[in-house]
Amino acid sequence: MGFPIDSLKIEWRNNTDSRVFFGEWFEIQRKENGLWKELSIDTKYMNDGRCEIVFNMIAYILEASSTCNDVVKPWFYGKNLGPGIYRLAKTFSFDNKEEQDTAYIEFEIR
Repeated sequence: MGFPIDSLKIEWRNNTDSRVFFGEWFEIQRKENGLWKELSIDTKYMNDGRCEIVFNMIAYILEASSTCNDVVKPWFYGKNLGPGIYRLAKTFSFDNKEEQDTAYIEFEIR
């Protein structure tokens, strides 16, 4: 049995002294036997083994020492996620640097 997940509301908190940028891309992973595994994309969004979804190329700015709210909609993973431990992954780029970092938010579905 699974539970319908329409969206996840997230508050991003920038605890650095640098402005950071992030886009719409995200990934959801499930913990299996102690390892994180990316969820499979719903087959209706696949064509000959290739994923046919895209994210808009846009950059949101999160100023140093600030927060912002975000809503992610994981529609391309299918309608239901079974009980388990999951995490959302999102990559951030630092202002004026070629550095990137990935933030993870864990959640559980019972």
